[in-house]
Amino acid sequence: MASFLVPILPVGYRLVVADRTGTILIRAPLFLGHGLLLRSEHSLERSILEDRLVVCDGALWVWWSFVRTYNAGIPTEVPKGGVMRVTDTGTAFIGGRRRLPDPLVYRVGDRDLGKNEAWIYNKRVCLFKIFPKRTLSFSVVPRQGF
Repeated sequence: MASFLVPILPVGYRLVVADRTGTILIRAPLFLGHGLLLRSEHSLERSILEDRLVVCDGALWVWWSFVRTYNAGIPTEVPKGGVMRVTDTGTAFIGGRRRLPDPLVYRVGDRDLGKNEAWIYNKRVCLFKIFPKRTLSFSVVPRQGF
């Protein structure tokens, strides 16, 4: 009986963040099940909104959203197939299989409006300081090589 080894390589993706002109601003490796956290301050409510996005099937999906209030366009319904968890600090909407458009177009505010931040591999990126009042696109592309 012959035996052989099959190399198993991680199938990964790359997060690409670009501006309206297509200039790549951020490029980071992402692996299946990994993603990023987007945090912003609601313009009217002045409360924090968080969205945890994960990579699945080569796209960004909303894994959970966390809100502290329920007014002015903030999520209030449990996503289909998801759950809602209420805590002392806010409400988490978990699951629901919501695939985001590719690219995800994201408007960044500034110190007064939005205070948008991203966490990529637990590294905080203050989008509102680096790219104030700009529109960014988040895309997932296959990663070549290691």
